[in-house]
Amino acid sequence: MKKIFLTWNLPEYKEWATPTDGGYELYIIRKEPDNFLVVKAKLIIEARGLPGFKVLEEHNLSDEKSALRKVQEWR
Repeated sequence: MKKIFLTWNLPEYKEWATPTDGGYELYIIRKEPDNFLVVKAKLIIEARGLPGFKVLEEHNLSDEKSALRKVQEWR
């Protein structure tokens, strides 16, 4: 089972992370005006500079309950 921790918990933005080889996998829910953007991304930490990330999967869902369900699937 993956070790997952909460990194942000605001009404408009929630983010969880789990360690992977060479970085972290992120699960993000962001409240948009008409929907919820749900993103699974790979955070890439290199030796120099700011971390980058690569989006692995992205969905626009109609409600927060559906967004949380999608994050649960990924976890």
